[in-house]
Amino acid sequence: MKQAAVDRADPTPLHHQVRRALLALIRESRLRPGDQLPPENTLCDRFGVSRQTVRQAVEALVRDHVLYRQRPKGTFVGFGAVEGDLQVLRSVWEDLRRLGMEPAVRVLGVKTRPASEAAAFLEVAPDSDVIELRRLFLADGSPISYDCAYFPLPDFAWLLEEDLSASWYELLRAQGISILYARTIIGATLADNELAALLDAAPGAALLRLRRQTYAQDDHPVAYTCGLYKCDRYQFSVTLSRRPTAASGGELES
Repeated sequence: MKQAAVDRADPTPLHHQVRRALLALIRESRLRPGDQLPPENTLCDRFGVSRQTVRQAVEALVRDHVLYRQRPKGTFVGFGAVEGDLQVLRSVWEDLRRLGMEPAVRVLGVKTRPASEAAAFLEVAPDSDVIELRRLFLADGSPISYDCAYFPLPDFAWLLEEDLSASWYELLRAQGISILYARTIIGATLADNELAALLDAAPGAALLRLRRQTYAQDDHPVAYTCGLYKCDRYQFSVTLSRRPTAASGGELES
């Protein structure tokens, strides 16, 4: 059945009109987060336009992160970005649960290896052995972030016997290890072919990168992690305040 969504007397390009109509369906909850978009031919019939017009409209909504593609299944209505609060130390798992989403973790690999680039973050010698844990996080079945974590040996050898699809914050807590704080460095990178395939993203897609040193009660780093997040699915917020400094004599610096 056709829908009166496009007006050929309107100078607005047809693909903009279709995009506007799809947005209206989402706002009216006739298409909900996680719903699969109808096939192209169904949309063509519904709006009375060509496949090319539908493709242009859908592509624009994908670029705007309103829709997302999950190969080979199809195109879906987005959930909006998960917002992580950088003032509170939470895992991806905890963020997703807090927002009512269903988290899942896929363990991609775990092995022992020389610390190398992780050595400085763990405050160990470069030739010391560490555990490397690679995982993929999913939100409601859709990939959202890739994480590589390193733990010093021999202190954390017990992790090799654990279910590593669980939150390692919880695993450490069960061992009586209290996490006190973490130092986080935020950056950006581009998805290579391997990461793009894992995250169901386009090669070269922008990713947020968080490198984090996590410290326990003895003020010693217990983990170093590097997390890569899809920009359209994850964002971070922090509240900043201006405080007087000793160097400024108690006055706010300009």
